[in-house]
Amino acid sequence: MNIVTSADDFGYDEDTTERTIACFEDGILTGASIMANMPATERAADYARARPELCFGAHLVFCTDTVEKPLCDPRLIPAITAPGGSFLPSNRVRLLGLMGRIPPAQVAAEATAQLSRLSDLGVKVRYVDSHGHLHKIPCFQRALAEILPRFNIRAVRLAQNVFLETAGFRPMSYLYPMFNGGLRRRFATTAHFYMPETDGATNWPRALLQRLPQLNGTIEVGVHPGRATGWRASEERDIRRFVAAARAAGHRVLPLLH
Repeated sequence: MNIVTSADDFGYDEDTTERTIACFEDGILTGASIMANMPATERAADYARARPELCFGAHLVFCTDTVEKPLCDPRLIPAITAPGGSFLPSNRVRLLGLMGRIPPAQVAAEATAQLSRLSDLGVKVRYVDSHGHLHKIPCFQRALAEILPRFNIRAVRLAQNVFLETAGFRPMSYLYPMFNGGLRRRFATTAHFYMPETDGATNWPRALLQRLPQLNGTIEVGVHPGRATGWRASEERDIRRFVAAARAAGHRVLPLLH
């Protein structure tokens, strides 16, 4: 099995950025997606420039959980911003997108601003994913299909299609096959995607290794390294365990665009 190990939130803060770099240096990660407008963005970009042999993506942001802010003038993207100019919360943006109330042109404007910012920082962006996984929603897909060719980007993350716990209590998961059909038609992507944050499986490294023989092609495993918060520390510990066991079992841990 070919395995891609990627970190989200590169640039989110100093802790997450430092731990992502440590995972790269230890051979744990094959890629990381950078946030374009966060406190440690420049630190992440500095590392990406210094390590051009590694694979870096854009972690596009269209919603807020803490301090995420748009790069566009908020007046140009009113469908995803609040009156004060900040992004709307992720659940609100997700609902509006599913209802068809977000014009793709507004998504395209903000995505273009973020990709341009990373380009200005000297980052070679090779793939795209997004904060809250909003890119899987059709209006976001349409926007990305329009603008990514301008940046010579073909690869976009799949919606999660590997669950180690039951997906029955996740209503959105029933839409994922439709979302993935669009992603596969429009972009280059992996055959499978797994993220422990959205699964909740106990001892996921062992459970995922047991599942791998049932899968074909390449799987991306996405994590959020860190030490400042318990869930990030757990993900960093577990991805290290997973990579060591996967290599010992003969699986190949490769960059996304190998």
